[in-house]
Amino acid sequence: MSAPGTERTESQVRIDRAATAQLSAMAAEGGRVLAVSEELAPLTHRRCVGVRSERDGNIEWPALLRALDAADPNYRNRSPNVNAGRDPTMPTIRVELFEGRTPEQKRALVAAITEACVRTIGASPNPGG
Repeated sequence: MSAPGTERTESQVRIDRAATAQLSAMAAEGGRVLAVSEELAPLTHRRCVGVRSERDGNIEWPALLRALDAADPNYRNRSPNVNAGRDPTMPTIRVELFEGRTPEQKRALVAAITEACVRTIGASPNPGG
């Protein structure tokens, strides 16, 4: 908890993030100031913060629900605990990769991560123990 009078507003946090990003960009460019075009600034702002109306997301949310229904219509009937019945010793690990990896490379990565968990923390490689 912050001391009274030292809390930062959301705007101050955003300004701080923007300044940090600009300073990092300037450092990469040898100290040159990188100006954002007049056309790009409002577009970027709208994409980052929306238009601050109650309708932000009203178009996207139904589309996302339709996509989820199409991908797995039974998701609504599942337990909210997605880890129910899983081995508690096997951690949930999220990996993000750039495009271009083959299915074989992805399977090899999963196998290597699983093997490392089994070897280092004693997790069970099989679902359910």
